[in-house]
Amino acid sequence: MKYRAISADRASTLLDELRAGGEMDDDAAATRGEGKELSKSVLEGIQKQLAKIKSKFASVIGARDPEGGLFERQACIVVHEALADADPQMLADYDFWTWIALEFRELVEWRHGGKEGIAHPANFGIGKRDDNLFYRLWLRGEIGHSEEARYELAGRGDQDFWRSHIFRQDYGKCRTLVHAFLSLQFPTPGDKARWNTDHVRKLAKRLRRVNATLIFESLDDDGAKTLVEREAIAAGSGK
Repeated sequence: MKYRAISADRASTLLDELRAGGEMDDDAAATRGEGKELSKSVLEGIQKQLAKIKSKFASVIGARDPEGGLFERQACIVVHEALADADPQMLADYDFWTWIALEFRELVEWRHGGKEGIAHPANFGIGKRDDNLFYRLWLRGEIGHSEEARYELAGRGDQDFWRSHIFRQDYGKCRTLVHAFLSLQFPTPGDKARWNTDHVRKLAKRLRRVNATLIFESLDDDGAKTLVEREAIAAGSGK
């Protein structure tokens, strides 16, 4: 699949230009991949659906406002469904996600820019590449999805849990382990947690250590739940 991509260095300069009133230039991004090009209608569909979700929220939200987390809970489904059949090479290319974030700059600025409307460059994939808002939305949908429950697990947990204890952890891309963690920490849909923040931090550290000697991908659903429960007990009381 052919797709557009832009390097972090070029994106940094372009972001400044866009904020100064400039426009996206087709020459700013490179074309990568082979075969059929990613359809513009896919991007238009994402834009339309995300705008509809955004309209339910305030015009200004803080960078760590829980409302932003509620937006992401719905938005991750839109982004993942739209790109469910996309080329894996494209989905693994951080430069593609940076291009997408710049194409949807106003949304990124709204989500993470606060009153000033100026989001940290990392949310465009500039600097810390995997902090890109659109990459995170797709990854949440990808990790949280299952054939049986669809996106039910992707809707559990707040933004801090996902960023701190899934996205930024080495075990965070193992779907089976993440599903076990989510279902045990959030037994019912929403943000009501079983273990407190301090306990979850200790649990995450233990899971990182275990992952150094155990291939989490080898675990089935029951095995993953047993592992998380065992390490949660070892981490001490979380009440």
